[in-house]
Amino acid sequence: SKSIPRHIRYVRSLGLSTRFAGDLAIELGVTALNDDVKVLERMTKVGTTLRDQHGADVLIMGCTGMARFQRELSQRLGVPVIEPTRAGTMFAVGAVQFG
Repeated sequence: SKSIPRHIRYVRSLGLSTRFAGDLAIELGVTALNDDVKVLERMTKVGTTLRDQHGADVLIMGCTGMARFQRELSQRLGVPVIEPTRAGTMFAVGAVQFG
């Protein structure tokens, strides 16, 4: 949660505030990321809050260490979930392939 003000400043600097529903932390430390059940439960809870209370229709993960939950989280919440490193890699591959 300490990073949220920095994230919001960055979103504003990119001119994306009108497309930004919110930023919520799952509040788990790095060591807790080894407990898949706990992490997915927490991500589902936070994702549900973003979807239902903040109006998010797409979620963007904030940590590549959570990439393994992308599909399951999207299925649970019924919205697309983007993992930025994967998305960036696919964008780069497409740019190289298609010029």
